[in-house]
Formats: sequence, structure tokens, C-alpha cells
Amino acid sequence: MTVNTAYDALMDEICVGLGFCGCIKDGKPLHVAQFIPSRGPVTADQFAEWVFLADDMNPNSEPKRWENLKAKIKLAFVRHMGSELVDAKLLKWSDGKPEARRRETGPVFRKLEVWRRLSPERAVRYNCIQHVQTGEFRVCTADFVEASGALDQDQARYFVEAFLATDRSDPEPQDWFGSLEAAIAAHDEAFEN
Repeated sequence: MTVNTAYDALMDEICVGLGFCGCIKDGKPLHVAQFIPSRGPVTADQFAEWVFLADDMNPNSEPKRWENLKAKIKLAFVRHMGSELVDAKLLKWSDGKPEARRRETGPVFRKLEVWRRLSPERAVRYNCIQHVQTGEFRVCTADFVEASGALDQDQARYFVEAFLATDRSDPEPQDWFGSLEAAIAAHDEAFEN
């Protein structure tokens, strides 16, 4: 594996595997490549912090919450780049462009709606997602729906907010389940539905 291909693989793991793909801040794209200097030493620890910053997150804001993800990023850096410390010139896309190679999209998810009738006039709608790469399921939100009431636009917004918080900001592994039924049962237990 060439060094540049190693960086491609590192970025694939960081974005697709861990969900750190950069963000839009103040209307402009932000990517980890923007933090990498053109030359000089870069440590795995520095790189991990830049990955967080590129997603507009402070890696030091909640050290206990983020230490597991920082450790995964550092391990990926060492595994792909071959060392804890590399020259910044090695942290470039294989096509030679520092950040314009592609815009990562992160993991892919499928949205699933599951309904449960509670009575002739009331139901609950579970807004679930399935992580396409792992096949695991999670309930993002659940809405109680009345026969006489229209679906609220806020419900859709709440789902989007919960979906966008998926992965990085909710790192507890018990939030993901091997089956849709298990995810719904855990949600019901947590919220006593």
C-alpha cells in the first residue's frame, strides 16, 4: 500500500467507519485536511483532535465521553500511516489533492417506520434507522398519533435532529441492536411505552 493510498484508507475509516466527515460551518465546508499543515510532523493525537474540530466539535469538552472515539481515531492513524508520528506531506489524497478528492458522505442508513396500534383511536409510530454497513437498528424517535390529529411538522424535525446526532454524539453501543424488534423493545423499556 502506498502512503497516499494509506491516507485514503485512513480517511475512509474515519468517515465511513466512524462518521467523521467534516461539516458545514458558517456556510462553508470544513474538513480535517484544512487543519493539516503542508509539512512538518503530525502526531496521531493531533490528527484525532483535528478530526473532531473538522466536525465542529470540541474534543476536550467532555473528555470521558469522547476518549473512546479519540482512541479509535488514533489507532486508525497508526494502523494506516504506520506510525504515531508522520510528516504532514504524507497526509494527502492519493490523487495529490489535499481535500478536493471527494466529499465523504459517512455511513449509510435506511429509515424505517414501524407502527403499533394502541387503541382504535391512538397509535405509536417508531422512526427507526438501520445502519446499512452493520445491519444494526436504532429507534431515533417515537410519535404518539391520534386518529383525529394531523401529523406535526415538528415530529419530522425531531427525527432529523435525532438522526444527525447518531453515532458520534451518542457513543453507547447498547443504542444499536441486531434486530428491529430488539431496538423497539429497548426503546419501549427506556420510555415505559
